[in-house]
Amino acid sequence: MKFTLLTLSLLTATFAYGQTCPADPNQLILGGPWAFQLHTGSYAAQAVDMRPRPSTIDSVRDMRGTPQAPGAAAIGTFTAQPGGTLTATLTESNSGEISRRATVSGRYQVYGDCSGGEIMIMLNGFAAQLEFVWTNNFTQMLFVSDALSPRYGGNVVLTGNARRAPAGCPAGLGDAVNLLNGSTWSYRLSQAYYYAPGDASVGTFRAFVTGGAGFLSAIETSNTAAGLVSRQMRESGRYQVYGDCSGGEIMLMNRAPGAVQLEYVFVGAGFDEMFLLNDDAAKAADVALAGQAFRY
Repeated sequence: MKFTLLTLSLLTATFAYGQTCPADPNQLILGGPWAFQLHTGSYAAQAVDMRPRPSTIDSVRDMRGTPQAPGAAAIGTFTAQPGGTLTATLTESNSGEISRRATVSGRYQVYGDCSGGEIMIMLNGFAAQLEFVWTNNFTQMLFVSDALSPRYGGNVVLTGNARRAPAGCPAGLGDAVNLLNGSTWSYRLSQAYYYAPGDASVGTFRAFVTGGAGFLSAIETSNTAAGLVSRQMRESGRYQVYGDCSGGEIMLMNRAPGAVQLEYVFVGAGFDEMFLLNDDAAKAADVALAGQAFRY
């Protein structure tokens, strides 16, 4: 009996991984920025918004010729404020329509039992309400959308995750472009929203600074929806790091099936991981790419 009471006492005093659920659960989400990545969570054909839209991109059709929504994806950072509000900067791709680095507001709620909560992002044309659960000692959130109103994408389900992001540039860095100078990264890209049969690639790139500008050399292997496999492509490119060191842009050139421009946000305090999303509006909806990069 004593053992049972002790066990129950421990369970009510602590939550997952031995961490204590604080008296104010909002403390778990406060204290600095979070980097997040969202993408369409279903391979199934979805309802399509067939209304005219300001784009030359046609609705994607499945293997039987039935129209289906290409979907939506986003990356960015958000910072929770006391009182349940948040500010966010995000880049989103919705059926091939791109919004880059939009500054938006939102709201959040952390459940009293510290199991998870809700986040609402209020962007015109991409209003999303996300249910999340905590994992990894409250340092990571796992998302699924429970309400989403994309302008072009029909009834789309999103999934993804968020992790703590750097709070600013390292001391003594100088120009932000120096943050990647001399570093080598491994990366993986695949379609941000699903359309059979799909595109994907893996590769490595090395970043270096010449004349104050950021350049890249890369080796990549890709497999496209058309069945075209290109192995060990030798590529060149450029990169940019934003002044606040939250992320930047990468351009990879001399590649098959074509050049790609990627928005990235840093993940983790050590600037050793990135979330990636293609933000080149010239690309067709069915080749919108997302992925991750890791210091090699």
